[in-house]
Amino acid sequence: MTQKQYPVLSGTNPIIPVINGTYYTSDQSTSDANNCAVYLEFYSDAAGTIPVTPTAGTITVSASPLGNNFLAAASSATVSAVACGTPSSTYTPPTFPGRIATGQVVLSGITGASYAKIIFWRY
Repeated sequence: MTQKQYPVLSGTNPIIPVINGTYYTSDQSTSDANNCAVYLEFYSDAAGTIPVTPTAGTITVSASPLGNNFLAAASSATVSAVACGTPSSTYTPPTFPGRIATGQVVLSGITGASYAKIIFWRY
């Protein structure tokens, strides 16, 4: 089994703007990994080189096993953006057992950051 990263995308860019809304990963259905953990970082710049700690907001994480209906993460489905700090974060990564076709995140009320990188890490 191989490990693989699936970033949440804005178009084809893995650094997404922090705007209230829903974002998705590319298709993960060809992965042979049976588990997934989701990791988050926030930045002040579009290149993702200046990490920051958000001052408010939430990230809701879900995934679709078949490609249409989404299920909440098995653990920590909603993450406080404030817990995604730099240089140390305190959030528990959302996890999914089993297969995933598509990952989804909903950003809500995030302040103190302009961009984010969110990775669905398959293992």
